[in-house]
Amino acid sequence: METIAITDWNGIVSPMFDASCCFLVVQGDGQRFTADVREMTLFEKAEFCSSKGIKVVMCGAISNIAVTMLQDRDIRVLSWLSGPVEEIVGAFNNNQNVIELFSLPGCNRKSCANRRRFRRHGGQCGMR
Repeated sequence: METIAITDWNGIVSPMFDASCCFLVVQGDGQRFTADVREMTLFEKAEFCSSKGIKVVMCGAISNIAVTMLQDRDIRVLSWLSGPVEEIVGAFNNNQNVIELFSLPGCNRKSCANRRRFRRHGGQCGMR
């Protein structure tokens, strides 16, 4: 299993990665810890993820610059998610399609899952 991080706000996915205060980190061996990231810049959040061996970040909305910083460190981003953190982690660990199950309401799943298409539409998520 890959080490993952999910933005956590009171047990649900934080609505915006860039402003998130807490990450739940689930390591490949199943160990977990929370990290207070409220004082970190985007660069520091990306560095933190890289230093902890995180391979996948799951979050709600996220800026293009944050996506780029994470992808530059070979970290996959599953964004535009909402819902209970534990359910999303469980679905991911069971190889379920997290994008299909937990996309933000009103989000066109295909455009949100496909970062290239998302960028072509100027950052608009499904709804115009």
